[in-house]
Amino acid sequence: MIKRSFFTLSNKPRLTCALLEPDPEAPVKMDVPALLTLLLPDPIDSTRAALIKKGDVVKKGQKLLLYENSTGYAVSPVSGIIKSIDTFTVDNISGLRTRITIEKDARDTEQTGYADMAEDLSFAARHLTQLPGAPPFDGLIQHNGKISTLVITAADTDLLTTTSQYIGTARATLLQEGAQILKRITNLSKIYLLIPGYLQDRVRFDGVTVMPASLTYPDTLPAMVMKNHLDKVLPAGKTPDEMGVCFIRAEAVVSLARAYEAKAPVFEKCITLIDKTGARHRIEAVIGTPLSSIFSQLGIQIDGQDRIIIGGPMQGFATFTPHHPVTPDMDTVLIQDKGDIISLSDTNCVNCGKCIQACPADIPVNLLVRFLQATQYETAADKCDLESCIDCGLCAYVCTSRIALSQYIRLGKHELKNSELTHKGRLSMNHTKLTVSHAPFWHDGDSLFKKNLNVIIALLPAAVFGILQFGAPALGVLALSMSFAILWEMIINLITKKPLTVGDLDSALIGLLFGMMLPAVIPWWIVLVGTFVAVFMGKMIFGGTGANPFNPALLGMAVLMLSWNMFFDFNTAYVNYEFDFTALAPLVAVKFQAPAPICFH
Repeated sequence: MIKRSFFTLSNKPRLTCALLEPDPEAPVKMDVPALLTLLLPDPIDSTRAALIKKGDVVKKGQKLLLYENSTGYAVSPVSGIIKSIDTFTVDNISGLRTRITIEKDARDTEQTGYADMAEDLSFAARHLTQLPGAPPFDGLIQHNGKISTLVITAADTDLLTTTSQYIGTARATLLQEGAQILKRITNLSKIYLLIPGYLQDRVRFDGVTVMPASLTYPDTLPAMVMKNHLDKVLPAGKTPDEMGVCFIRAEAVVSLARAYEAKAPVFEKCITLIDKTGARHRIEAVIGTPLSSIFSQLGIQIDGQDRIIIGGPMQGFATFTPHHPVTPDMDTVLIQDKGDIISLSDTNCVNCGKCIQACPADIPVNLLVRFLQATQYETAADKCDLESCIDCGLCAYVCTSRIALSQYIRLGKHELKNSELTHKGRLSMNHTKLTVSHAPFWHDGDSLFKKNLNVIIALLPAAVFGILQFGAPALGVLALSMSFAILWEMIINLITKKPLTVGDLDSALIGLLFGMMLPAVIPWWIVLVGTFVAVFMGKMIFGGTGANPFNPALLGMAVLMLSWNMFFDFNTAYVNYEFDFTALAPLVAVKFQAPAPICFH
């Protein structure tokens, strides 16, 4: 939900997270499809001997490793046969992964379990990181001894979704059991439950401190929680784990309780799905279920150029394929109709300052993006706090020029960690072509057109007053100035073979400002030359809107006054002009005409 205040001096957006309904319905259970897909973090390496291959028989609950020393693994949610092992691309920065397709054997219901499930961190890291909710046991192992605080998040970190809120309330009993198991596994005493304030009365926990979360975005992001609730500021380039705070989803804690109760892994993942109409569906699907199977069961039609977003509108990513599988960390799926997709622009920053006002980390985004566009990533980190960004997406959400700020920032962070970013292959699939881009997938609706239109509207009273005072000549000068400015920009766009940009009204605004500074009796050719100087030398020669170091209208005026100053001697210009009013400025009239005596009492 977007809230706007009419009377305000701040452009900072106020976005609020979705509210859980008073009597939430249970998730709709999706059928397990015949083919399931699992993703492994390791890319395929033909020089290494793989531990699994096409045709292998797998059991439900079996741990799947690609290579002997693989860093990640998957757990088969069904018994069946591996039909294929190939490369999969998640997005344009995360790199390549390995996709395993398993054909389900409906006759084999045997499941591999754990006869003796030890309540220790080592066992959890080896076997339980792929539970629904993706418990971060790897991070706890990596930073073992540094972690002192555990935060269970039953508050959603993005807009539209209610997955975490539902888990935190509807499955409170399992959440309590899982929290106690988690306490024994980690040996931590500081365990907090982050839950929206309006849901506090629905839960009661022993041994866990409840922290009321704000519904204002992005207050539920880890960096903001640390700042607002734990009085810890996350330093640039650091993770919460490195600062001794570990965040874990409420669903991961519930899955932990279910797994220890069943002495076997569990696979049912709760997801909030928002369709093209904005309707919210709460579903439960087995990990590995292709999204296309879910869409089919819900009767959702995916058309060409639609966009499927894994995650919410502010932080999610758009998938290349509708066959993307359900993963342990998937909380939200958002479908955007091709007609609702926000168009981006390659327009330069216009220094409107909205991104700076919106940024919760106080980053000078308008300067940061210039270093990132120039691929000066180290300078961006040193001078503009690149690594302090918390990836909330608010800067791109409010950007008047609609620059892909979030993508620049994400790429910059990636390049700082990896000196070379290479793409060794691209997945070839024969499916519906979707629209793929980056978060955020919402925008506040502002644009250069609206910004310039507002300025033009603000100038109209002064322009109308000038026309009323000086008559038709003033109207002619304003009309010529705006027309010539628009014409010059169109001609330059055509010559340079760039898209026409006159639709943003920037050239019209330059023409209006320039015309309002000219005498009403100025020759037409002066207007022609002046608008050319303003548009070409003042704007287009530097790269267009946002790249100009000088005000185009003032630059045009300065060149004309230096070249033909006789036309800008207002006393000379108006010698033969017949005024029906006193043509003296008010202060001049007071100086040279007898003013009335001022009396003080």
